[in-house]
Amino acid sequence: GWPAHMLIELLTDQHLQLPMQCVLPTWQKYSELKWLACVNPPYQPCAEGLLQAGLDTKRFDVIRTQSKDTAWCLEQICQSSIMHSVLVWNDQSFTPTQLRRLQLACQHGKTQLFLVRNLYEIKHTSPALVRVKLVSDTTGFFVEIIKQPGAGPRSPIHIETNLNWIKKPHPTQRKTSRFNIFQELH
Repeated sequence: GWPAHMLIELLTDQHLQLPMQCVLPTWQKYSELKWLACVNPPYQPCAEGLLQAGLDTKRFDVIRTQSKDTAWCLEQICQSSIMHSVLVWNDQSFTPTQLRRLQLACQHGKTQLFLVRNLYEIKHTSPALVRVKLVSDTTGFFVEIIKQPGAGPRSPIHIETNLNWIKKPHPTQRKTSRFNIFQELH
């Protein structure tokens, strides 16, 4: 699980799938308690996909902001006591002051804020208490913890992507039973 009530930076060059894959298990666990939100996602999230993942779409918001207003908007969202977790994609860099304000807002509102940032931001310092680097490979992705409270660097963690449906045979190649539903009706 991810730590609660704090700013978490997800540093990656794969902005489409990796952030959501990292956040989804936490969201599945807490989706019935409070609200969840995506801010400026690269694509419109699919309601059916969210439902299949076990999320309550009635407690899920998608918010679009102008780049200049994103930091202020996030601060207001994170201070709200009804929000559990927010996943944010941003096309511009935040200043250290903005990041500190977001961290304080998370603590005040008891909100978890996942901020997706470009991989090159790894060379800049950040007031975020947790920073992780996400890198995909053919079987899943690696999570490398760059910064976390009370601990030093650790070895990267490999998370396999669950693609069991790919291993299943094509429907035309599956064995079917000879049971005929109409025989029982007679």
